[in-house]
Amino acid sequence: MKLVLNVATCDRHGQCVGAAPTLLAWNADGSLKLMKEHLADEDREEAEDACALCPTQSLSIEQD
Repeated sequence: MKLVLNVATCDRHGQCVGAAPTLLAWNADGSLKLMKEHLADEDREEAEDACALCPTQSLSIEQD
């Protein structure tokens, strides 16, 4: 499974970074970056929390 970020709809609220600090971080320019695109089973709960907290629904989990 993988975490997918839609940069076109991301408004940089940052709630996802707080929910999933091992999966997401800020670039120097203030944009969001994925620290891990391909997720291990133990990353799933953290990724789901980040997706649920995103007010613009710019994060999703897809199966490989």
